[in-house]
Amino acid sequence: ERIDHKYCVKLEKMFQEERLGSLFLPTEEASKVLVHEYKVLNISQDQEIEKSLEDTLWQIFGRNYILEVVEKQNSPENKHWEAIELRAILFAKDEISSEWSVHYKTIEMALGDAAKIKDFASELEDTENCNTKAE
Repeated sequence: ERIDHKYCVKLEKMFQEERLGSLFLPTEEASKVLVHEYKVLNISQDQEIEKSLEDTLWQIFGRNYILEVVEKQNSPENKHWEAIELRAILFAKDEISSEWSVHYKTIEMALGDAAKIKDFASELEDTENCNTKAE
């Protein structure tokens, strides 16, 4: 099966911040929305990899990467959308050995749950912005 029959792919590029993201919106042949966030990182410890993967997953919500998905999920042409899978994909270069490795972390959830988490992340961001302005 070819991916181009199952998904419409949208790509976001931001090379200065060393990231690239992809949004895979399902056609009628698929039911799961995929969100990829790619990062490149120079590492010195394995702990950096896990923390970076966790940060990247939260970044998908915090930067409203799933906003388009949440807004479009209830339209009639998207009624087959059932779930969303978030994938943090990290390309890591070891600072000592200069070897590259690829790491990933995935979270899958129902679209309704993703909308609730997105709203919660937005509220946290608003609170953080208010606290920053107050200082």
